[in-house]
Amino acid sequence: MTERIRLLVAAIAVMVFALFVQRWPGRLDDPTAVLTDAMGNAFVPRSEGLLDTTAGLGLLMLGAWLFGRLAAGVRLPKISAYLVFGAMVGPAAISLVTDDQLKNLRLVDDLAIALIALTAGGEIEFHMLRKQAKAVLLVTLGAAIAVFTVVTPTIVWGSEFFGFGEVESMSALVMLALLVALFGTATSPAVVIATLADLHARGPMSRLSLSVAVLWDLALVVLFAVLVAIAGPIFAAEMGDATAALHDEGSLILSLIQKLGGSVLLGAVAGLGLTWYLRRVKVHLPIVIVLSCFAIAIVAESLHLKALIASLVAGLLLRNIWEEDSEPLFETVEELSLPVYCVFFAVAGARIDLQLVMQIWPAALVLVCLRTALVWVGAGIGARLAGESKSTAMWVPTSMIAQAGVSVALAGVFLETFHSADFASTFYNLVLVTIAIHQLVGPVLFQVGLAKSGEVGTGGAGDATPVSVSEKP
Repeated sequence: MTERIRLLVAAIAVMVFALFVQRWPGRLDDPTAVLTDAMGNAFVPRSEGLLDTTAGLGLLMLGAWLFGRLAAGVRLPKISAYLVFGAMVGPAAISLVTDDQLKNLRLVDDLAIALIALTAGGEIEFHMLRKQAKAVLLVTLGAAIAVFTVVTPTIVWGSEFFGFGEVESMSALVMLALLVALFGTATSPAVVIATLADLHARGPMSRLSLSVAVLWDLALVVLFAVLVAIAGPIFAAEMGDATAALHDEGSLILSLIQKLGGSVLLGAVAGLGLTWYLRRVKVHLPIVIVLSCFAIAIVAESLHLKALIASLVAGLLLRNIWEEDSEPLFETVEELSLPVYCVFFAVAGARIDLQLVMQIWPAALVLVCLRTALVWVGAGIGARLAGESKSTAMWVPTSMIAQAGVSVALAGVFLETFHSADFASTFYNLVLVTIAIHQLVGPVLFQVGLAKSGEVGTGGAGDATPVSVSEKP
């Protein structure tokens, strides 16, 4: 029996076992009943909600990991496999994971978002960005301007086709279109780093691709926070919430400055705290990292700050100011990323409304094709204006096609923030479907681009980007 067949059998067995347990006739109906254990001691069992959520967490983690291994065996992205598995077992499909369980798993979402942002910040190196500042700026601006200029009016004019026909306010529709366009500019540093390491690629295009990916990840989080802050009162007015809609321009700007400034300050404090721990204690790093991510998420929520920005700033400071001290931390974060990413992306997939997806897949496909063409043209023009070679200008856009990680986290934040709005589910599903498609085709296109530019295998095994890809999501 081949490895792929064994993995497939194992994945099916996990799902069948979960279905069997869920339908088991002896499940406790009365949570207040007093039972007796094997020693004859009386005890009150844990609530079914807690037990079901724990079982759902185990199912998502193990099942997503198995599906990821299957996908890697046929050279497909693991993250797409996690999303697909989550959609299969979610409430919209066979319902092995219910809506109540997804609500209880929000704490895992908070941990994953903080960990993703911490990882993204750790990938940003100032000295690398300074060397290619002009090229990075022009490539990112070229792609962003092309996407925003075309996608925004396309969404507004085709609101019925893209599922936003019920949005009555033009200002709300324009904000939705701007947010869709913003997600259209998202990239995936994880895919870029993993691909470069896997192919031992080195050269001008490889360096530029990595710089663009990590810099735009930082800009994406900040721009998302700005647009959501501006969109809040507009969407509130669309939903008929007059109280939330009453914000003048001055208070809105002040609130935005407070949120961004407070988030940066929280990230700096977290970075200082982690640095002190790494210098003075330096033990039990996995536990400390998990607790730190939880702490950032909890403090950010209580103070109405952005955990994404705080974690991103913490990672950025650790990488660039306290690089030697932080190296063990980022190695531990890499080890923690697999189970966290499995659950996070599986939960994201479980939230996908499959009936709605069947309605919007033509719109998602159109958006994917449009976005890919615009990124290719815009980034290529930017690279040419920066004086890059013809080969680099032609193929560097392939590094910007894949989407994952931070963009999925931001989509979840949007859904959580505007969950009471009718358009929130449509927006979330549209973004998730386009991300999944891009994640499928993006790595393939990037490998082709590296091969065409002649940079595959030029770094040598010892010179490849030091990122482990064997179990990276």
